[in-house]
Amino acid sequence: MIGAVSGFVIGPCTAPVLAVLLGYVAIKTNLLLGMSLLFVFAFGMGTVLIMAGTFAGVIAAFPQSGKWMAKIKLIFGVILIGAAEYFLYTAGALSI
Repeated sequence: MIGAVSGFVIGPCTAPVLAVLLGYVAIKTNLLLGMSLLFVFAFGMGTVLIMAGTFAGVIAAFPQSGKWMAKIKLIFGVILIGAAEYFLYTAGALSI
């Protein structure tokens, strides 16, 4: 399950890097270079999942969310709304 979710999350973020990597490999037309670069790319993508699986016990020992998490979410929500207001105001001021 975590692999599928990480694929949906990581996919759009890494597509530009993968496109450049594939373009570079296509220009060089070297099979071993292409295989090694794509292997290193895939290994780097999987490192987070490997670490999460290896240290699952440590992750389970993290503090549980509670009232403090609700306060953190509220603070960051206000910051995001403030940033959105600022960007909308700036965009409206530039279009006049």
